[in-house]
Amino acid sequence: MVLLIFASSSLIIHGNNPPVDDYLSIPGPVVFGDTSFELAWSAHPNANYYKHEYLPSGQTLEKFNEMVIIEVITGDLTLEEAVNTKVKELANRKNTDPYANYDVIENPKTGEFILDFIVSDSNGNEANIAEWNAYRYVKLQDKSDKTGVMLFAISRRAYRDEISDFLKILKENRKNAISMLSTQSIPNVTLSE
Repeated sequence: MVLLIFASSSLIIHGNNPPVDDYLSIPGPVVFGDTSFELAWSAHPNANYYKHEYLPSGQTLEKFNEMVIIEVITGDLTLEEAVNTKVKELANRKNTDPYANYDVIENPKTGEFILDFIVSDSNGNEANIAEWNAYRYVKLQDKSDKTGVMLFAISRRAYRDEISDFLKILKENRKNAISMLSTQSIPNVTLSE
């Protein structure tokens, strides 16, 4: 089901030759804060689902510190349904991931949601990766008037010995990043067929 793909964990490993087709017709780079992000990986595995991942110069999909993610699902899915599906996944993850935690922020004026969460690759042992994400769920802004949900997200990672310092810095900087995300200009997209 497409909804499960949209809600899948962000701790994904990509193949050696990632596709980089611009399925969303977003002129690059995508800028978040003071950082420019270039399209590094994309997927369009079925008619209703699109995913783009953007990285700053010099970072790789195999080991990045910061990423922008833009995803689209077309159809009758509501923002609340998309958020609730991810929240259920994260609630289940808390059973095996000691880092897993989340908070949902709703903007009553716009009906948008931000899902603020942290996950790791840990199963009770020491983590190799800790990843913080803030997912902003908005109504699809497609030039062809298709309906659906669009996700604009920021993802930040730390590896092994960096995790302790990452968590301290995250505690200080998380609210600022969420505030920036809440006012981020969301690109209009034109979906490829």
